Amino acid sequence: MLLVVAYDVADDRRRVRLHALLLGYGIPLQESLFACTLTDRQAAQLRQRVRRVAHGTHDRVHMFQICAECAEKVEDLAGNRLEAPHLFFV
Repeated sequence: MLLVVAYDVADDRRRVRLHALLLGYGIPLQESLFACTLTDRQAAQLRQRVRRVAHGTHDRVHMFQICAECAEKVEDLAGNRLEAPHLFFV
């Protein structure tokens, strides 16, 4: 699945921790916007880990699941398509 994660975190320390966490799951599209190609299990793990980092009252983290058909239509204003990272299993 393609999961788009957007966040607004008030505290610098939490924001840096969240950014580092998301780098392990996806690619940054902007400073606080990530595209993550994940399995259901990875998405559940990410949600759990984000809950540990983000402060429920002061921070905002939104996760948008994009269906496969819609993910193929995602592009930026320059006409570049979002390339899903290739997963390799050993």
